[in-house]
Amino acid sequence: MKPTLIIDADDTLWETEIYYEQCIADFGTLMAEMGFDREEAERTVDEVECERVPLVGYGPHEFSRNLVLAYKRLCERHGRVVTEDVVSAVWEMGQLVLAPPIVLLQGVAETLPQLGECFRLILLTKGDRAVQEDKLERSGLAHHFEGVHVVEEKDAQVLRGLMADYGLQPEMTWMVGNSPRSDINPALEVGMGAVHIPHTNTWSFEQATIADSERVAVLSSFAELNDLFLEANDGIKAVIFDWGGVVQPLPSESYVREWEERLALTPGVLSDALWGALWSQLEVGAITNDEYIQGVADRLGFPSAEAADRFTDQFYAVVRIDPAVIAAVRALRGRYKVALLTNAWPGADEVIWEKHRLDVHAEFDVYVNSADVGLRKPDPAIYELALERLDVEPQQAVFLDDSLRNVEGARKMGIHAIHVTERASALAELEVLLQSATRKLADSMSHWMVASHGSMQCSQLGGNQTEVV
Repeated sequence: MKPTLIIDADDTLWETEIYYEQCIADFGTLMAEMGFDREEAERTVDEVECERVPLVGYGPHEFSRNLVLAYKRLCERHGRVVTEDVVSAVWEMGQLVLAPPIVLLQGVAETLPQLGECFRLILLTKGDRAVQEDKLERSGLAHHFEGVHVVEEKDAQVLRGLMADYGLQPEMTWMVGNSPRSDINPALEVGMGAVHIPHTNTWSFEQATIADSERVAVLSSFAELNDLFLEANDGIKAVIFDWGGVVQPLPSESYVREWEERLALTPGVLSDALWGALWSQLEVGAITNDEYIQGVADRLGFPSAEAADRFTDQFYAVVRIDPAVIAAVRALRGRYKVALLTNAWPGADEVIWEKHRLDVHAEFDVYVNSADVGLRKPDPAIYELALERLDVEPQQAVFLDDSLRNVEGARKMGIHAIHVTERASALAELEVLLQSATRKLADSMSHWMVASHGSMQCSQLGGNQTEVV
């Protein structure tokens, strides 16, 4: 059985909310010209929508009515007379959302056909059926989907219905969308996987706390579904971890500011002293640890290198290794080669052992420290060195780093790379990518993914049906 992706439409495949926001901004401008407060006018639209959506549902036809009701509420609130010409102007203003231009989001046109070769694709969207059908037709994407469903509300009950209708297994099904409320949380509730692709303009009504963020892969664009699914195959033989920001969390900005206040330092001075030009020299072995500490003392005004050394011990005392990441490293050993590739200081392995009782040489198959080799990320040479020691090709490795610059450098080399902004989400993304046997999701994936020349071989999807409910 093929795995299935259930994909949202608005603000996942194409732009939608920007047109509503444009209408609301135009409404605010008109109300301001009439003497109302612009911000109050826009807030009033939001109030009306929040009140009416549970009663009348979604759909652009109701949006014009919401704008008119917001105008009338402003008039009532401020003792103004409602005029029909303004009502007409406001109503017309909201008509933009009935047939907005179709602007596909980054990577959608290129990625959907690739996904369709290996997945059953189902479109699940909510709102006015005629409007959504029109947008889908104008998008040119309809032929990619085995089924199309337009519903009044997306919730766990709807997803259970789709699973029953299509014979879907939750562990082989993922919901892809931008809305925590309508896409992600319902999928988690029914046991599906979930891929969250946040949109900067997601409607406030769709925002919600994600119920179980550790089960959610978070991507920055639709195109990254390729890295998450299509390139997740057993051709991958090695996983490369960064240290600071991945295995070991870095000090937070607020923590740094607290120390700057304690030391009466100007904001930014501490970061520059610890991780600026001195650090750049240290991490390639151009200066010794003692020279680095003396430089920190000079920059921060400490009386001696010993005082600076005591300070750094205190400063880093709160930093602990993330046990979840180490557990992931240990779970991967034996099935994949595991490496630690770090921009660090001379003798970092010894300090890690002394402070954390972690033997990096025992935990990782390969240990590459920038200070030992005179190279630092994102220099291509250091990636080549790590790959050489692992004895793998770039496409056979996955790299996790908290620095986007380093991630982009790895991707240019042809290495699969995950930008770690939140460690639990990154591990979830890695788990999907590797079909990790530690979770039911990846156990199921192993039944349908077959590696051949570093890519997936999948049977073609037969037939194409469209059902609108």
